[in-house]
Amino acid sequence: NSLYLAGIKPVNILEIGTGCGAISLALEKKDTGLAITAMDVSEGALEVAAKNVKKNSSKVKLIKSDLLENVQDGHFDILVANLPYIGKLKNNFISRNVEKYEPSVALFGGDDGLNLYEKMFRQAVKHKRKFFYILGEIGFSQGEGIIALAKEVFPEADIHVMQDYSGLDRHFILKFPR
Repeated sequence: NSLYLAGIKPVNILEIGTGCGAISLALEKKDTGLAITAMDVSEGALEVAAKNVKKNSSKVKLIKSDLLENVQDGHFDILVANLPYIGKLKNNFISRNVEKYEPSVALFGGDDGLNLYEKMFRQAVKHKRKFFYILGEIGFSQGEGIIALAKEVFPEADIHVMQDYSGLDRHFILKFPR
């Protein structure tokens, strides 16, 4: 099925924290009518994403940015975020082996793991960015925290936390009124 937003075509998607580009490439493969811009703060991650974009003959546009800071004027319908959500002090559920080999910029989202989501939400308000939806991944103990944060920053939005197959909080969806 194609991804439609009330008949809008193409749907413009902005992915923050693209890493190797897997999410953007999977979305494009599912629906070639999407216009996708993928961003990451890491130059190394963007190099890997660029190789994957080229290998898959993709039209995904890559930009280096600290969350929404370098987003130029343009309309985006959906924001997809796969930000680091492991906390350094709270919600630190990572094994030492992973922490030893993965770059910390790809793992940690501040003291409680939600700092980058808070920063991104506040950037969206500051830059007057409007989306129909914001979707993101969270840690299994962060459902209540993301709900409280979203209600504080976006009181007009509906927020839903979705569970994985184990029944643990895993994703959130913010839906904005049109």
